[in-house]
Amino acid sequence: MGRFARYDIESVAVAAGVDVSARLRELLSRAQKAVTVRADVGHDAVKALTAVALTRPGDAATLDPVVAVSCDGLRCGLT
Repeated sequence: MGRFARYDIESVAVAAGVDVSARLRELLSRAQKAVTVRADVGHDAVKALTAVALTRPGDAATLDPVVAVSCDGLRCGLT
């Protein structure tokens, strides 16, 4: 398991008074309106990609390829 496997960002955010899901939805909506993120990608997909990235074992360098592939897959015009 990765070092963040048991880290629950939603619980931490709620305790801090931050609505992470609402902010993520707003960012996604703005990116889709700007036609920089595919319209068929939903909040749940982005959240799942984030969760998978956080559970990957290793350091930040091992995470870079995962983030790059995720970002490439979210961009418009690459499907």
